[in-house]
Amino acid sequence: MTYRIDIGPEARVDFETLPAEDRLQATELIRALAVTPCPLRAKSLCSDPAVFRIWLATLWRVGYQVDEQAKCVRILRIYRPVLYRYDSFLHGDSQDATGEFRIGARRDGPRSP
Repeated sequence: MTYRIDIGPEARVDFETLPAEDRLQATELIRALAVTPCPLRAKSLCSDPAVFRIWLATLWRVGYQVDEQAKCVRILRIYRPVLYRYDSFLHGDSQDATGEFRIGARRDGPRSP
């Protein structure tokens, strides 16, 4: 059965900023998730078993959520792991004490001005 693909606003921005070669690989990966939303190489996040991450190329990961009931794969973010704290895909963005941009930082953590 084919799943519907929904690309969230943050992921859409992430996608547009990818280098052309990585954007092509991202397109192929996202299309493949419509057929197989939980491939063997995808890792489920402990904080939410419906949220997964999967490697894209060598520098990027795709974070996505699978809704089995709605048969939908929602692409949440496309990110470089060195800039990501694995708290949750569902929290807002912020900067840490060093000013480094962090995706999904804790709500009680430092905030952007």
